[in-house]
Amino acid sequence: MTDSRNIGQYSRFHSNPAGSGLVDGVDFPHSGLLKALSVGLQNSYAILNGTTADATKNFSIVQTNSSGNTQFVVRAGTVIRDGKLMPEIATATFTQGTPSTFDEPTSGNAYFALVVTSDSTNVLAIRGDKATTDVVPQLTAGDIPVAVIKLDKSGTVDSRAIQYLTTAKSENSLTVGYDAGSTTYTETMSIIGDASRMTFQNKIADADIRFVLADNTADEKFEIVTDDDADGDLTDTLTEAFSVDGTGVTKVKSLSLGTAAELTITESSDDITIKNTVSNKDINFNVNDGGSDTEVIKIDGELSSVRIGQSAAVATDGPDAKLDVRGTNDNSISIMGSGSLSIENSAEQISPSSRAFAFLSIDNGRSMVGGNIRLDDSVSGGTHDGYASGTDLRGGAGIIFTNTSANDDGEIQFVRQNDSNDDTWTVKESMRIDASGNVGVGTASPDANAKLSVEGAISLDEISAPTSTGNRGQLYANADNELHMVDGAGVDTIFLKGGKHSIWVPAEAISPRSNAGCADLATTAAASNGRPDIRALAFDKTSTENGQFTIAMPKMWNEGTITFQAYWTNASVTSGGVTWGLKGVSLSNDDAINADFGTIVYVDDTQTGAAKDVHITPESGPVTISGSPAANDLTFFQIERGVSESNDTLNEDALLMGIKIFYTIDSGNDA
Repeated sequence: MTDSRNIGQYSRFHSNPAGSGLVDGVDFPHSGLLKALSVGLQNSYAILNGTTADATKNFSIVQTNSSGNTQFVVRAGTVIRDGKLMPEIATATFTQGTPSTFDEPTSGNAYFALVVTSDSTNVLAIRGDKATTDVVPQLTAGDIPVAVIKLDKSGTVDSRAIQYLTTAKSENSLTVGYDAGSTTYTETMSIIGDASRMTFQNKIADADIRFVLADNTADEKFEIVTDDDADGDLTDTLTEAFSVDGTGVTKVKSLSLGTAAELTITESSDDITIKNTVSNKDINFNVNDGGSDTEVIKIDGELSSVRIGQSAAVATDGPDAKLDVRGTNDNSISIMGSGSLSIENSAEQISPSSRAFAFLSIDNGRSMVGGNIRLDDSVSGGTHDGYASGTDLRGGAGIIFTNTSANDDGEIQFVRQNDSNDDTWTVKESMRIDASGNVGVGTASPDANAKLSVEGAISLDEISAPTSTGNRGQLYANADNELHMVDGAGVDTIFLKGGKHSIWVPAEAISPRSNAGCADLATTAAASNGRPDIRALAFDKTSTENGQFTIAMPKMWNEGTITFQAYWTNASVTSGGVTWGLKGVSLSNDDAINADFGTIVYVDDTQTGAAKDVHITPESGPVTISGSPAANDLTFFQIERGVSESNDTLNEDALLMGIKIFYTIDSGNDA
């Protein structure tokens, strides 16, 4: 029952050989098709179209209108039976009413079969019954169906239809169905081919299409393959595009989703690629969370960013970074793994290295029980890849969680490492919290009897007095350059003076210079006996006179500039000004004493109107000590009366009772 040049090809109903097909399942074309297919295969019978050159042997059926009646003119062709070329079927004409059974049905549709009636004569005949509606025509033994003809009660001559069973003169189709009764055939699936595709169509609503394998092993597969070299040879160069084996494992070489393949999944020898093909379109991963459609991952097509989770306030915002990880309400965010976790930038920015920085690395380095958190450049030693030379140092820092035995509470170490540009990495510890909770800064061994041990200076910002806390004392630095303590009752006490300190140098410690010196130390009585004497050095009004003294400055002096005040009086006159000048030089062990003083600095003062009063000058400007002062130096000072200065107008000797030196400290003691 096939076209001998296209075995297995069957046509659909047509109103004439060139007309459009009828609707499957509505016009009952397939009952005749399947019956004819069954009979034809049993008898190994087919009608040969002939060739284009031999038009007389080209099988065809032409529908015509004869005096208002339907007429089918059959131009037959050669037949093939049992693989042998048989005599030609003679041309025949069938007109409605002849025989009487070939006529309009009494109601609905009537179907008639065009058959070959005899093996020897190959006579064409029509079988059917106009009174029986929508059924397969009954065949006689030996009949070979060639076509099915449909007549309808309400139709016109031109609306009659033919379904070829043995020719390829119209579009290709194959139908599958089942017998619903002795005279009824129900179509279940249609296979239709055209120039662009082959279509498998399920014809019954809610019915399944099943492909059943013989067993449930992985060796048996349902496969769809491609012919890679397109040579039609199905024994070579085939690639499996889709398969399902007997265990249910499904394999797909590539997958496209959406009407325009908006999402594709492809596989190569190295990669599996999931790609969004639509500009700026997002990819969302949703789950059914207790019946609620919940988005868990969003890949933003416009931002090229990923958001994992949602915020409670706004469930659809973000991502706000390349990776945006969120917890909802009180949910936790955990990142777990047995190896290392690193967060890196793409490449080091400082030439010449091209190594990547690991800004955050969590690993189990240094044999830690709890693991490490390191902020570094992910290099632990050895030669750096692509880093052979250069001038820039490399380094990092980290936090190590560890314990030394099974019985302690563990320790936390804050470490840093650096590379001195020679690929030699040194790990240094900055701070430690030991198993007892004691903190060591700059030391790996905090004192057992102290909660805080510091190796080095402690720097305190200057703040206002803190609020007191019961049963606790608080140390703080104030803007007055002093170290304070506030006790539990809120009492603020200066705990340690800081900043500027002073040294008193009495006249008794000052000697007249060996040349151009002031007068020797003398005692002048006060106005009344039994009251303080004036112990002073007299400095002349008309010539510059000098006195000298030495101080081994405290070690906590910062070796910077100093200032001074002069304490003086006079014997008799009641008006005039006095100017005092001071300079110094600092000498270390084995330095020559024959050294120049620094630049002299003057300070002016005025007699207040009564003789033998105490006069204290303002604090001078900064006095620079020459000789590069250092700890443990001996500093030489020279004091003079600046008689050449315009302010110095006191017309008698000025009596110097002492000098106060002001200096700044940079440590709390002289240790």
